[in-house]
Amino acid sequence: MSLILPAYIQRDPDYYVTDFSEYTTGVQPHDWSKRWGGAHYTPTIETSSGSLSGKALRFNITVTGGLGLFTWDRVPLVADVEILARGRVITNPLNTINTFTRLGVRGGGGVGSETAYSALAFYHTSAGTDWRIQTNKNVSGTSSIISGPTDGPSPTISSTGPSVWIWTRFRIQGSSISRKSWQHGASEPAFQDTVSDTSITGAGWVGDYVAEQQIHMRETDFFSVALRGKTAPSSKR
Repeated sequence: MSLILPAYIQRDPDYYVTDFSEYTTGVQPHDWSKRWGGAHYTPTIETSSGSLSGKALRFNITVTGGLGLFTWDRVPLVADVEILARGRVITNPLNTINTFTRLGVRGGGGVGSETAYSALAFYHTSAGTDWRIQTNKNVSGTSSIISGPTDGPSPTISSTGPSVWIWTRFRIQGSSISRKSWQHGASEPAFQDTVSDTSITGAGWVGDYVAEQQIHMRETDFFSVALRGKTAPSSKR
């Protein structure tokens, strides 16, 4: 009798990868958890045309201004980690500051004491390419920008369409925090920004950060994690 492992657990224990194909549609994925406040969004697995597996993790954001971190419970509490994810906005037309992807690391705390670093890519009508990227931190409930915002790389979103997929790679090692974002179909660039920050040093949750300034829906169809200085893979193995 052979042992069948879930598709998202890699042979190397430092890698975690999912394209969400292994989850049941219509419900929240069973091994992901809402942290902090969760009333402002609903996360479910849905059938998704154009996604890598035919399924995606969809976020229906119904209230603006809330802070949430939707964490992958398979990943242990870690300090040094890299995430690679692909996401898009599925609300049309796009509104200013709709989020394509936002990734969270070193998460901790509770409502009012939220703590995490996050990297985000978002639509913005004032950007030369119609989208921007930046890095934020929350320390004991207080949010600030530590890098950016800067315009996302070409082409413009208006030329590729509102449902374009955006990749984001987010890496933190010690006090060094690096991120990059690019449109699907373009070559992966070098890290677009690296900053040093020592506000949050302990191990914490890893997941999809949900803090929105507009009511909309977005979805993530790929999410990979690498520990111990390794590189998060761009596909299942």
